[in-house]
Amino acid sequence: MEENYYWSDDFSTDFYIKAAKCGFITTSMYKKDNFYLLPEIQFDYALLDFKDIKVPKKVSKLLKEKNYTFSINSKFDEVCQKIKTYHDHSWLKDEYINILKNINNRKDLVPNFKLISVEVSDLHTNELISGEIGYKINNIYTSLTGFRKKEKRYNNWGKL
Repeated sequence: MEENYYWSDDFSTDFYIKAAKCGFITTSMYKKDNFYLLPEIQFDYALLDFKDIKVPKKVSKLLKEKNYTFSINSKFDEVCQKIKTYHDHSWLKDEYINILKNINNRKDLVPNFKLISVEVSDLHTNELISGEIGYKINNIYTSLTGFRKKEKRYNNWGKL
């Protein structure tokens, strides 16, 4: 395998999910005003084994302070929008977000595949401070992308 990026103009939820189940992580791009999905077979993958997790001291301190709320799939649309604006040249385009929303709307029709947004919000203001989107196939989670608020008082909230 010499190339690891491919392209597709099939924006169906079925294609996206099939690509994911085959091991492709799909991003997107515009080329000459045309929108394309970019399924990628990565040359290397990272695996997190929970028994090997080491929590940094600054994150441990945040955990003890309990000034946050942690939620899953409560602020999916907001997480997508914040990711899109957070990254200067984001591959998370509106068309891509629409594919994710279509998948999210038919979650009971897709066996062994679930979109996930992870959200960390300020306990006192309910403001979304950090988040990410990804998906779970059976018991494997794949992180796609995320964001964190850059204000100094929210340092390490993305790690949290």
